[in-house]
Amino acid sequence: MKKRLMFVLFLLLSLLTFGCSCSQDKFSVEVLKLDGTALVEEKELKLVKDLDLVAVLKADEDIRLGGSDGEYGFYITKAGGYEANASENEFWQLSVNGVQSDVGISALEVKAKDKITLQVTQWFDSLHVVIKDLEGTKLLDKTIEYLGYKESILDTLLNDSEVGLEGSTGEYGFFITKVKGIEANAAENEYWQILVDGVPSAVGISSLELSYGQTLSLELSQWQDLFSVVVKDLEGNELLNKSINYLAYKESVLDALLADSEVELAGSDSEWGYFITGVKGIEANGAQNEYWQILIDGEPASVGISSIELFFGQVLTFQLAQWYDSFDLVVKNLANEELFNDNINYLAYKESVLDALKNHEQVKLVTEIDGDKEVIKSVCDCNLAANTVWYVYKNGEVYRDDLNALTT
Repeated sequence: MKKRLMFVLFLLLSLLTFGCSCSQDKFSVEVLKLDGTALVEEKELKLVKDLDLVAVLKADEDIRLGGSDGEYGFYITKAGGYEANASENEFWQLSVNGVQSDVGISALEVKAKDKITLQVTQWFDSLHVVIKDLEGTKLLDKTIEYLGYKESILDTLLNDSEVGLEGSTGEYGFFITKVKGIEANAAENEYWQILVDGVPSAVGISSLELSYGQTLSLELSQWQDLFSVVVKDLEGNELLNKSINYLAYKESVLDALLADSEVELAGSDSEWGYFITGVKGIEANGAQNEYWQILIDGEPASVGISSIELFFGQVLTFQLAQWYDSFDLVVKNLANEELFNDNINYLAYKESVLDALKNHEQVKLVTEIDGDKEVIKSVCDCNLAANTVWYVYKNGEVYRDDLNALTT
């Protein structure tokens, strides 16, 4: 009886010992789909000394591990008959006892009772978004995870309630009108500017693609109206050529010019608007018929500087010019035939009417001294015949005074 009892105890002890030894010499592996269901149910494998885990899993008829050797060890592409779809951000994640492994499968040291899990997983693209108001105050700074293979940056932003992106789709893509509850006021030149790493984007939000780690900023901004201003002196020399940015909804072209220190616009308000007296430090000399002429794209402006409105990119020119005195002249011969009928322009401050007629290339007035008077000898190459004289009529009446005193 005593021997039988000792035998039973020995048998139990042996079973316990062997059972423990068998469990300690094994580990388990399971292969899971993306949704967590099993491709390969958990199965035990024998733990041996100097275990080549990759080779064991490759050889296993259920697991059939696939992949390739690389600089960082074996890269898993396939397990349980399923190949991870890289175009959909899929990869094989390795976990040990429910904890993601910090080493690859080639470097994994397996211990008895370890549970190894290979699961199809998707890595997420990361979108760093910053939103700022017109004053540059940061309203939002967050990172959004999304699956770039199936949703665009625009989709990701539209789906995020904190971003609050709103707008409409047009011929050129999605046009942003509102972000985080703030609507851009078009009447005040406001718009939502898109920047990538602080640099204005070359494409709209519909076409935007980002590299990993880049920052997308949506900043409320104001576009500025722009015109070019050119200043020329009396001889046509260019004294200034520059572009001026301004906000047309709240300031006029005149305001923008007065505020620019390089233009140096001077003048005064009058009944007819602002009267320009100086530009770029040059004062128009009224005694010499000088004035500042305004041209738009090379054509004289039809309104004064107070009323001018410009389209984006137009050229405004200030040209120092001289206005001419003028009078109408009719020349007739003895047969009452018109030899000349036109307007004569001249600068009264420096030449007389007589000089203007003498210098005119068609009139060609020629005079001579007859006694103590200067008389006309020839007009328009028409010389005096015997016993004839040239009469001068001013406003229909014969002019008998000194020709040098003739005025208009």
